[in-house]
Amino acid sequence: MRSREQQRLPCLCIVVVCLVAGCDRTAVVRGTVVDVSGEALPGVAVAIPSQEVQTTSTELGVYQLRCVPGDVELTLMKTGFTPGRIAMTAGPGTTEAVQARLWPLPIARGVYLLQNNRYLDLDRTEPKRFLTREFGLVHAAKKDIVFATEVTQPAIICHRMPGFDIQMHEMQEVEASDPELETPSYAQKVWAPARPIAIAARPIDEPERLLVELSLDAPLAPGAYAVHWGAFQGYTSTDSRVFLFRVVAADEEAAETQAPDDAREEATDKASAPQRSVLRTGEADDPGDGW
Repeated sequence: MRSREQQRLPCLCIVVVCLVAGCDRTAVVRGTVVDVSGEALPGVAVAIPSQEVQTTSTELGVYQLRCVPGDVELTLMKTGFTPGRIAMTAGPGTTEAVQARLWPLPIARGVYLLQNNRYLDLDRTEPKRFLTREFGLVHAAKKDIVFATEVTQPAIICHRMPGFDIQMHEMQEVEASDPELETPSYAQKVWAPARPIAIAARPIDEPERLLVELSLDAPLAPGAYAVHWGAFQGYTSTDSRVFLFRVVAADEEAAETQAPDDAREEATDKASAPQRSVLRTGEADDPGDGW
């Protein structure tokens, strides 16, 4: 007569077989990944963290994952690009995921104009207090605005910048004096905010919000403009810098959109979308200043 342990063994085998059969991954998720210009993006790590499955996109930006049917969330990661997430229902059978589009990240924190899939670095400075004829005592920027564009509704992109108190102003060049002088000289030229510009902030990647696009309600007239976080009101705790650019008429000769110094040229080249292999996430940035 068989022992009780011998009698239980077939039953245990049947249970194990059933459990393994129930865990078969019978669904297939397939999709493609592209960059902001619509070009295939290879080498993207695509995973379903809840099921511990992962693959990598091919040279054509195509990926395929086997998983358990049901609701899943795909994560997409590639160094130098915004992360991506796709929530979907998989299977049974093969399910096509919506196309994922990952944006390249500029080399450093700041505000950029995106033109022809390239990040163009704006002029930046920290405002100081000046005494002006037009506005009295104000915070203004004493800096030549070199960056210029003919685009009246430019794509303004903020990278790793605070997600609140974003402001944009049209600027006016005014005569100014050192506020400490007993007799104002008004011998300096500075840029002071003249009027606010209506903008709407749209996060490009959620929930990380590494990139935010500023949308304009209307085209910009020729003139000087600044994006800031309250620096022109004297608030520096969020970010003390202002980012400046000019819009010029189509028939007006525009200044070079890249500064002549080697540092800006290098930063612009590295942040351009076609040169994906040299894009960096800016590890030296302080993550505490981000979103």
